[in-house]
Amino acid sequence: MSKSHVSERTMAAAAVSAMLSEHLPLETALEQQIHQQSGTSPEMRGRAHEIVVGTIRHMALLEATLTRFMQKDLKAKHHYVRAVLLTALYQAQFMRTPIHSAVDEAVKLVKQQPRDHNLSGFVNAVLRRSTEVELSTTWSAVKDPLKRLATRYSHPLWLVKRWEKRLGMEATEARLAAANAQAPLTLRIHTPKVTVADYLAAAKQAEIEVTVCPEAEETLMLPQGAKVATLPGYSNGWFAVQDRAAQAVARLLAPQAGEAILDACAAPGGKSAHLVALGGAGVVITALDSAQQRLERMGENMARLGIRSQVKLRCADATQPIEGLFDRALVDAPCTGTGVIRRHPDIKWRRNPSGLAEVVKQQQQILQSVAAAVKPGGLLVYATCSLEPDENEQQVARFLKEHPQWKRLPLEAGMAGILPEWIDSAGDLRTEPATHGVDGFYAARLIKDANH
Repeated sequence: MSKSHVSERTMAAAAVSAMLSEHLPLETALEQQIHQQSGTSPEMRGRAHEIVVGTIRHMALLEATLTRFMQKDLKAKHHYVRAVLLTALYQAQFMRTPIHSAVDEAVKLVKQQPRDHNLSGFVNAVLRRSTEVELSTTWSAVKDPLKRLATRYSHPLWLVKRWEKRLGMEATEARLAAANAQAPLTLRIHTPKVTVADYLAAAKQAEIEVTVCPEAEETLMLPQGAKVATLPGYSNGWFAVQDRAAQAVARLLAPQAGEAILDACAAPGGKSAHLVALGGAGVVITALDSAQQRLERMGENMARLGIRSQVKLRCADATQPIEGLFDRALVDAPCTGTGVIRRHPDIKWRRNPSGLAEVVKQQQQILQSVAAAVKPGGLLVYATCSLEPDENEQQVARFLKEHPQWKRLPLEAGMAGILPEWIDSAGDLRTEPATHGVDGFYAARLIKDANH
């Protein structure tokens, strides 16, 4: 296709097709399209991102609606046609794109594909019918209550069943609805570069409305639709985009100048940067990650924030023995990410029960490895952005049972940067999007006996 015909719809359909056929993460698939299509404007890329995220967020409902009007199933090889149908239906149903525009563009896209051009009539017929119905007529016709929830909120049935078994129907539906909501834009003002007062003044001058969050003055909420790249100080490293709950995790470690600090699963570096900001000029963080490419990008982020010299990057597998001893260590463990589905909707389609078991084993290995690298009397914070007990309290309980030299150090109401409602009955950090309006995070503080 010539570059003159490139549009946000072209990019979105191609990205979704790559996700379906190659099982790529959403951001990777979209970045590939942006790279291949030079000369696209920021506005076009933004609209393509909106289409892709929305399509993946509501994919099961869109797919079920399309299927109602198909006389035959699409063969598995027709990933691109499927992607065109999904993105066009999303635009018509959720973005209020005129039906004729969405349908006509979809037909054109299919006609331009040598392998699929004979399906253009099929695409036209299916879309004209599916764009005219209320989506509620699709999910309301599903008789099984759990399958109905899975269809309405576009989540895999295994995950809906898992949540309902533990939470019940009402709380499960609330969690599903929260996972489908658009996440707010939250900033952490990078105080080594700019004071909160100066940033608020710059935002006011730019006529940008911001809200200071109750748990910390450096945490700011922005209105829906705010564009990160247009905010004051974007290119100067004045802020990092980071959810309120994610910011709370670094605060639990409370780094002090002169201590040896480890961030064991560091990339892309948001928490390492926060640890530097919390500890001040005398803090140096050893940041581990198993992928050199991720570390290189993290180094660029640290340079933008002006703290590159305070972050030592080390390419290492945290499941293996770690060189050195540390006063404090953060394990922001790899996880299923079920607490951040609202930000990364492709997560729900890229996870399965066997994958959950694998990540639990990986977390266990990392926790044991990092714990061995903590000095006697040292502190370890274990955290995930998962809502699953297997990855959170059960993981910590198993570790404490097997390592009696470690004890839980419960969080207390009144801790700086932590709201009381974020602390559970065991004294751990636990946030729920449906209840607290922040990303779903879990964190436990563990302290090592001074005599071991």
